[in-house]
Amino acid sequence: DRTFDLREGQLITHCCWNTQLVHGHVLLTDRIRTQFAGRYKFLTIMRDPVERTISNYRMAVAAGIADPDPEVWLASPIARAHSTTYLRYLSGHHEVTPDQEAHCLEKALAAVDLFSLIGFLDDIDAFTRDFEQLFGARLVLHKYNQAKGGEARLNDAQMARLRDMCMSDRAIYDRARASGGRARVAA
Repeated sequence: DRTFDLREGQLITHCCWNTQLVHGHVLLTDRIRTQFAGRYKFLTIMRDPVERTISNYRMAVAAGIADPDPEVWLASPIARAHSTTYLRYLSGHHEVTPDQEAHCLEKALAAVDLFSLIGFLDDIDAFTRDFEQLFGARLVLHKYNQAKGGEARLNDAQMARLRDMCMSDRAIYDRARASGGRARVAA
């Protein structure tokens, strides 16, 4: 929570300074929505939620943060956080408990419409073309954050459980996809 508070403070500071480009992993809090949604264009790149969660798991295991046993990980708060990334970021909450999930999902689904550009990792070329169309500048993306470590070996039952855990993120991802296919550009 302190990390997210720090990131929000940095974002607000830069927005108040009228910084032309502000980027990072920041929660879309109510304060950000109300103060800056009309002044700044929001953009994001999304990845299939199950693939992203498995990648996060692999990185966490390689870093020694998560247990390599998928059963232990699936029962952990780390797996809960990994499987609710879009829900947390787009609802503006660093943590979403199961009893908050329905409310936060509504808020996150509505947040999709605040984005001027949504790209998808499986078609990054479309995202960079749309970025150039929207901002008049060519974007060069690097791949700094690729998962390290061995392959995650989840059996069918574990994969089914993981898909269930990712249901809210799947709904958000599907809404983003439906909002314009591979990417959506709003003026």
